[in-house]
Amino acid sequence: MSISDSINMFNDLGKASPPKPNQPIKAVLEFFENNLPEFIYENSGKRIDEDSFTQNLCIILNNNAIDKLFWFQFQNKEQQKGNSPSIDIAVYTRGIIHIKNKSFTPKQRFFAFEAKILGINDKKREKEYVIGKQRQNGGIERFKRNIHGKDLPKTGMIGYIIKNDFNYWYKTVNEWIDELSNKASNTIKWETKDKLKKVPSSLFRVKKFNSIHSRIKNNSIQIYHYWIDLKQ
Repeated sequence: MSISDSINMFNDLGKASPPKPNQPIKAVLEFFENNLPEFIYENSGKRIDEDSFTQNLCIILNNNAIDKLFWFQFQNKEQQKGNSPSIDIAVYTRGIIHIKNKSFTPKQRFFAFEAKILGINDKKREKEYVIGKQRQNGGIERFKRNIHGKDLPKTGMIGYIIKNDFNYWYKTVNEWIDELSNKASNTIKWETKDKLKKVPSSLFRVKKFNSIHSRIKNNSIQIYHYWIDLKQ
């Protein structure tokens, strides 16, 4: 399908009110899933940092998205200028698309991914998929605080697993959320409904989860989680 055909398809879907209002997001997720095998093949067993994994993933996605309506912008540390809260991967459209009642132009992102390593050795950073220890740099935390994706109703998270297995991390991440829900906070509210829920999937070395979170002075946000087994 050509770019112009894709644009026409998305525009038609956007104008026809009930059917498939989130079709552009579904298209991005389907494309993302279809390209994960190449990423896994090229990156399994590597001992590199989070940004390097994400940059490698973005290169693969963009190489294969030439004829797609969307493209992926990797926000590396230099672009983020140190402690800037820029999200790891921003997804932009090549034309005007419609999601529910909102239109997006090529200068606007309509989706994004935040990425974290699951199995990092640094004790100070081990819970960063959920919450930061010394800074507000936890993945889910930043969505709840509107630091990431405040203009988006739906977004994605990627977990690069370099140690332990899916069941271990599913149990551990939800235990971290349980712990937070039992603590009083003056800033953001953690609840048991923040916990991840399993999504059926037949993807190779990938598990999918879903979660919905309240945000500070904003509507709730839905997160599509993709955990990728990169162990050798």
